[in-house]
Amino acid sequence: MDTTAYERVLSNVHVLPMIWFVSMSCFVALRLGKSYSVLGVILATGVVLLLFPSYSQISAIVLTIVWLVLSIKPMLAGLNQRTAGNHEDAATTIPHQHAYRPEIDGLRAFAIIPVVVYHAFPELLPGGFIGVDVFFVISGFLITQILIEQNAKGTFTYAGFYERRIRRIFPALVVVLVSVMVAGWFVLFPVEYTNLITHSIAGSLFVSNLLLYSQQGYFAEASYALPLLHLWSLGIEEQFYIFWPFVVTLLRKNRNALLWTFIGLCVASFLTTQYLHTIDTDAAFYWPISRFWELGIGGIAAWIVSSYHIAYAQPRVRKIATELSWVGLLLLCIGFGTISDATVFPGYSALIPTIGAFMLILAGGHAWVSRVLLANKFAVFIGLISYPLYLWHWPILSFGMIYFESEFTPYLRIAAVILSVGLAFLTYWMLERRVRITKESTKAVSSGLILGLMVGFVTVSAMMFQTDIAKLMSNNGQRQIAESVVAQITARTNIQTCAEASFETSFVGNCKVVTHPDPSRTQYIVVGDSTAMAVSYALLDSAIDHPVILMGKGACPPLPGMERYQITGKGVFGCNTPNGIPAIFETLQKLPPDRDRVIFLVGRYTAIEWIKFNKNHVGESKLQYRDRPIPTTREQKQRDYRDSVIEMFEMATKIPRAKIVFVYQTPELPFKPKHCIAHNRMGEAKGCAIPRADQDAFFSQYRTIVDEVLKAYPQVDIIDPLRTFCDADKCYAARDGQLLYDDDIHVNILGAQLVVQGITERYP
Repeated sequence: MDTTAYERVLSNVHVLPMIWFVSMSCFVALRLGKSYSVLGVILATGVVLLLFPSYSQISAIVLTIVWLVLSIKPMLAGLNQRTAGNHEDAATTIPHQHAYRPEIDGLRAFAIIPVVVYHAFPELLPGGFIGVDVFFVISGFLITQILIEQNAKGTFTYAGFYERRIRRIFPALVVVLVSVMVAGWFVLFPVEYTNLITHSIAGSLFVSNLLLYSQQGYFAEASYALPLLHLWSLGIEEQFYIFWPFVVTLLRKNRNALLWTFIGLCVASFLTTQYLHTIDTDAAFYWPISRFWELGIGGIAAWIVSSYHIAYAQPRVRKIATELSWVGLLLLCIGFGTISDATVFPGYSALIPTIGAFMLILAGGHAWVSRVLLANKFAVFIGLISYPLYLWHWPILSFGMIYFESEFTPYLRIAAVILSVGLAFLTYWMLERRVRITKESTKAVSSGLILGLMVGFVTVSAMMFQTDIAKLMSNNGQRQIAESVVAQITARTNIQTCAEASFETSFVGNCKVVTHPDPSRTQYIVVGDSTAMAVSYALLDSAIDHPVILMGKGACPPLPGMERYQITGKGVFGCNTPNGIPAIFETLQKLPPDRDRVIFLVGRYTAIEWIKFNKNHVGESKLQYRDRPIPTTREQKQRDYRDSVIEMFEMATKIPRAKIVFVYQTPELPFKPKHCIAHNRMGEAKGCAIPRADQDAFFSQYRTIVDEVLKAYPQVDIIDPLRTFCDADKCYAARDGQLLYDDDIHVNILGAQLVVQGITERYP
């Protein structure tokens, strides 16, 4: 490896994983004890640090798992495994192992608090979302422990198991769902409310994760605009509990087979997750098979605790438990500090919080971390209300972001969190702790009634879904929005796909053709991303008496050589693949010189910023030019962007008999455009305008580069929508009471018509 390349790799390696890796190497060496083993570990550590520094984190994870296995072995040494025979008595088989453990509730607090902080203030705790993964491990542990012990006692029944799940999950969920539907009626617009109904039904049936997977894509609703987004994790848990009881029950007489089955299922699920990341990153995130290994890790912890009398009071065991608790706590801290939206998740990095939670559970309640940090009254209190707090916090924050948009200040967010905690406490105190009782003589509410309420909610929601919500919610503001959003062009009847028109291209994306009887008529060609598609609709109007071709690929500006990735690290858009943007230019260069053409290059060029102008979008995407590393500095971003812009103009100007027109980006908005009318409707005269200075500042980086490059291409014409959408002081999302946008980036047909106005006169 040359020095320059090594320095480039090393510059991208965080110091913390390297320290963690070296520390775990020492721990493993000490645990092994033998001199040759210690020497081997030291040599392996040196090789990784010198030759493969970017693998420090995954190497640290592997060593942590090795150290964990080496720690469990002496912890269980000399203990006899408890087995369940055909006629064993409960008292001799499982001597009260499922006693209440306050540190588990405390661990719940360490899971829910980061999640809430992440949702309210993502910049403060970028890795807070891994609290959900800690929840998965806790749930897997508690449920598996109950299943193993009840099967050993002979008291397990499927009816009893699912009744407990109903009494645990349904009551608080029904209250939150009903509340969200009521609040949504006043906050949301008809289309949004219809989508909310869909998500409420999916949440009630515990398939939210599958619904969200089906809705993924470039035009998918922003996460903050989905008040029930968080129910995806609940869906995964309940799907896990469909088959897990059958596994435990089937192997209840063979504890060792049960353990190896747990391990095998976890490994298979984990490997499947890693494979899915290579073919479908959304599936890797939302499919249950991709998350089962996390719950299964909790199941392995439950098997150990239920199968052995772990003598935590013995000095040797206490020492190991203390080490486990500290390392587990440090793993959670490392996860919160190093994992972020840019991390491929749930990839191998998900092992950090899950293994950490496993260690804290296995450490028992005697270690200092368990007694002082996890089992203190505050942590236990938060843990007890963690489920209703999880249910309440996101809808409240979501509605705040939907209604207030960029004016959802930190003070309002703090107020939303406090309100969530208050509602969670009331839900726990007045509902949860009373309803969860399963003894027939002391049941406050029958299980049948709880189930009936959920079925009733689903039925009513399904009926509402079949109703014309827009008509029910209609008023002047709503009609104004409807007229803007559904404004239609007088479309031509001869619009075809490229395949239908026998227009040969290796490009894969949105490709449409409008033919014209006059073979000499100037042809309009629009090239770009989804913003190009939005603008092109105005050219499909019958008033545009020209042949038209649209060649667009969502999320891909017409910048050849530039690849785009989701900032979450969960996917690549395929802009620079052989059938991506380069294929468009190659196809156009091969067109016969039989007519004049006008090529409109349209795109969201502010992708260079990596974020959206709308601050509610925490992160968006990152760009990579050809085989160069993804830039990390502003100078690198600008260099790569400039080279791609030059390549765009070089390829475009080689198209035969073509006039190239560069269309500057239409203004971006810091809010959903329809909400500016919503604010007016609610009595807040905020209008539909933003300061021109703010827009210019956000556009300055890309426009400076483009303007500089354009000096070398005087033959390229320009269209600048800012001259149409803005005046000297403001930029407008509406004109004469009519919206010009579909969302914060894409113009609607009215806005598109403004962009292309005068085109036929300019290019006859």
